[in-house]
Amino acid sequence: MKKINYFWIAFLFLFGIATGYFGKKYWNYKEKTNPKTHRVGFIFPEKDNVVTLDTAKAHWHKKILGDYSSAAPKIYQGSKYQFKERLFTSFNADKYKDNGYFNLRFYISNEGKVWLYEFNEMDFDFNPIHFSPGLKEELIELSFKQDNWNPYSEEDLNYYMHLTYRIENGKITEIIP
Repeated sequence: MKKINYFWIAFLFLFGIATGYFGKKYWNYKEKTNPKTHRVGFIFPEKDNVVTLDTAKAHWHKKILGDYSSAAPKIYQGSKYQFKERLFTSFNADKYKDNGYFNLRFYISNEGKVWLYEFNEMDFDFNPIHFSPGLKEELIELSFKQDNWNPYSEEDLNYYMHLTYRIENGKITEIIP
C-alpha cells in the first residue's frame, strides 16, 4: 500500500486558501476603483450620445438593479401593454416619415425619475442615421414620463432599463423588450 504524503496535501490546501483570499482582495480592489464599468448595462457618461441630467450626482453611488438585461417587466407601471397603450395614444405619428430603430438605455431612480440616458438611431441594417429632431425628442419625453415606471421606492436603488422602438414611416410598429 502506498504511503500518503500529508505534507503535499496540506501545502495544496493552504495554497488554495491563500490564492482564494488574495484573489478576492484583488477583485475587491479592482471593483472599488471602477465599480460599475464591467456591467453590461453601464452607461459611459463621456460618450457623445449620453445625456446626464441634473440629479445624476445624487443617484450615481446607489446600486443598480437589472444591469445585465433590464428591470423589465417589473418596472412598468401596470404592465408593458399599458405602457404601449399610453405611448401609442400620446405619440403623433402623422408628423414623421422616418424608418429605423431608436434605442434608449437609461437609469431610473427609486422615485421613478430618469437621471442618465443614452440613445442610438439606426436604420434597419443597423447603420447610424439621424431621425427627425421632433421624433427623437417626442419619444424621449414619452418614454421618460414618471407615470410609466413603478420603481420600489422603499429601496434606495436605481434601475437599468432599455427600450428599442421599431419605426416604419413614422409609426411605432414594435417596442422591445
